Amino acid sequence: MKVNDIYEEYINFTPLSLRTRILYHECYNSFWKKIIGNLDTSKIDYNIIQSGINTLLKSYQYNTVKIYKCSILKFLQIVQLKDNIRYSWLNCIYAGKPPKKKDFDSERELYEFYELIVYIRNSKTKLKKQYETIMWIGFFTGLRIGETLALSKKDINLKRGEIQINKNLTYKKINGKITPFICTVKTSSGCRVVYIPNKLKEILSEYLLSSNNMLFTNDNGDYIASSTVSSFIWHFAKPRKYNIHYHSLRILFTKIMLDNNANLDSVRSLLGHANTTTTLNIYLRSCPRDRKNDIDKVFNSKIFFKQIEGYCKNTVKI
Repeated sequence: MKVNDIYEEYINFTPLSLRTRILYHECYNSFWKKIIGNLDTSKIDYNIIQSGINTLLKSYQYNTVKIYKCSILKFLQIVQLKDNIRYSWLNCIYAGKPPKKKDFDSERELYEFYELIVYIRNSKTKLKKQYETIMWIGFFTGLRIGETLALSKKDINLKRGEIQINKNLTYKKINGKITPFICTVKTSSGCRVVYIPNKLKEILSEYLLSSNNMLFTNDNGDYIASSTVSSFIWHFAKPRKYNIHYHSLRILFTKIMLDNNANLDSVRSLLGHANTTTTLNIYLRSCPRDRKNDIDKVFNSKIFFKQIEGYCKNTVKI
């Protein structure tokens, strides 16, 4: 049976979130279809798929290649079940080495964020009000860029101090053009309420007076694309050799919350994570200064030595 025939059935009837379905379908149509679309399922082997991945590695970063890999491996798993074929090599596909996680210096990131706000205020862009508000929302709530850009007026309740998160801004190709559109959040845990600190409430109160129902639009009245926001931040950060990007505001939000003794499960819920492991493993990264400060707080504190003296008494001298 031809791959194209099975793929149409797979993409239409396999339970996938709308966002994942669109992403995988784009990967197939733009790349995999030309490589394996007309092949019989029995003719697919390791060399064909790995060769495709190797081509992607020449042009894309690891995270992008990983998406292309997942899109085809999920499909081939279904093919195995449907055609009673065994692809024993699926787990052997190599998609490159994941980038090393960088230390996260919250003081540096905070400085860069405030510099970015000043840069926006002094810029000549017509979207400076939109950009600044987008940045403050990311800083005070930890929302993802797609969640922020998808917001409408009805999602924000200033009286109750709440923002309802139930949708995401993503993209699809229409008539050869990449077009932003609204879809549901990726997972059930992504549907949530986040709370508005007083300073953000002041910022939003002023901004909402002059905004349409779609909160963040460009000059044409369309949604502002996440790539547009990312490009603006990049042009600020690149010449200054800064590390800031929109997602770093989400990490900074997490670090500020946990450093100030916020409940871990509360932070998990506010970020829209399904479990605290994601919150800790991905978003709680330290820098050398943090690690030194933690040692000082614990082992160089008077409280620690009082405890040690209580245990040791006269038997051990420190």
